[in-house]
Amino acid sequence: QFEELFEPDELDEILEDIFEKTDEKFKEMLLKDRLEDDKKHAEVLGVSHDVDKRTLQKTYRKLALQYHPDKWSANSAHGLSKEEAEEHFKSIRSSYDHLMANFDE
Repeated sequence: QFEELFEPDELDEILEDIFEKTDEKFKEMLLKDRLEDDKKHAEVLGVSHDVDKRTLQKTYRKLALQYHPDKWSANSAHGLSKEEAEEHFKSIRSSYDHLMANFDE
């Protein structure tokens, strides 16, 4: 049916334009989602979403030592139970891994 309305070259141009616009919107959505994820993970670590690599590594090491299950004691300064500290440590590790992936790109 479209072939009757448009010349083949016109139809190709229209479709190409549609695909380009769709691709641009998709990339924008991916970047927006990535930024939101970065902000969530940065919040866990207490850093900015655009943190530099060295600061990220230093912050991770500090938090990892503070919340590592092997370093936990009943009178830890953070006041978390061992299970809570383990869960927080996992969140810290996950957030660190996510943000470090930005430096691999």
